[in-house]
Amino acid sequence: MDIRVFSPITGDTALEEGQLGKIVPQSISWTENLYEPGSWSMSLSAFDAYANALQQGNLISVRGNNVYLWGIIRGLDDERTATAAPIGRSGDDLKGYLKQRVCLYPSSGSDLEGYDTVSGSTETVMKHYVINNIVSPANTKRAIPGFTVATDQGRGIADDKYMARFNRLNELLQEVGAAQELGYKVDMDLSAGNMVFDVVMGTDRTAGQSDRPRIILDVDLRTALDSHFVSDVENYRNAFYTTKSGARSEAEATTLLVCREDDTEPEGRERYETQINVNVDDTASDVVGEMQNLARKEATNFEKDDTFTVELNSSFVYNKDFYLGDFVTIRDRVLNQYADVQLISVTHEWQGKGYGITGTFGKPRKTNLQLLERQIRTGGK
Repeated sequence: MDIRVFSPITGDTALEEGQLGKIVPQSISWTENLYEPGSWSMSLSAFDAYANALQQGNLISVRGNNVYLWGIIRGLDDERTATAAPIGRSGDDLKGYLKQRVCLYPSSGSDLEGYDTVSGSTETVMKHYVINNIVSPANTKRAIPGFTVATDQGRGIADDKYMARFNRLNELLQEVGAAQELGYKVDMDLSAGNMVFDVVMGTDRTAGQSDRPRIILDVDLRTALDSHFVSDVENYRNAFYTTKSGARSEAEATTLLVCREDDTEPEGRERYETQINVNVDDTASDVVGEMQNLARKEATNFEKDDTFTVELNSSFVYNKDFYLGDFVTIRDRVLNQYADVQLISVTHEWQGKGYGITGTFGKPRKTNLQLLERQIRTGGK
């Protein structure tokens, strides 16, 4: 494992010129996420070589076990005793820069005053907000040096649309992308010394397809070491009474029932209702269509909490046989589970010379804070 520390990218010097040193921590844990920024933490001694370079804002790179990861140092945890100086460092991956921005609206020229509106493919929508708020914002002081966007390939649905007003950029990307199962990443382009934002569209590697090698994770087949399934419907909803925000009176408020895309209207015990408010462009030719589109995006925040956590072994190699965002099959005869699921998170654990990797498949689970923020934002229950 090779771990190095770098100064933040300035755009004026080559990346290698900012290298501060190479470190050897006692342990490091790194989690990659498909729909939100990843996180990492490490422990070492302040007496270790170049430990003093591990300051807030600096970058680290981790190369080993078929991964090449880049992160931002955010947290410091230092201790000093008479005989030792154990320290800890933690932070985000490069997607963490997206957490530092909200989506501002243009001062003029917008289709809807007070909002930044964009239409096009899902990928176009996502990249529009990254460009407007990090790469080439109207206020150049909001730009992050060395942050670029990969060429738009038009992935996702062709006629997506979004309206932003002070949304947290990372949360907007999660909401827009998750509705079409598109994640996002920020990689380091070593040759150019730039960070590159791009969307991630997973590949189907499930048991039911035959276009490429199948990935079946099964403890009995010894293609997985351990499998843990968690399911909860506490926060699940599938019938959305959707109201257009901004009406001057209840009589003017438009409310319609929206169900999940391609789903029939749920009935009886299988019906889970909620009410949400959406901001709609009144100049749109199809206001009802706009409301349905926004409600189905919001529906991704009311998914069943069904996740599989699988301790992986060497039967299938991450970043060679399958990648973050891919769809695979998980099977367990004892637990009576058979599911085609998306890989949404990967955690790497290094302890000395030991290495372990765990994958999380399914839908991202909501924290209590995220659930509270969802209620405040949409009026949903």
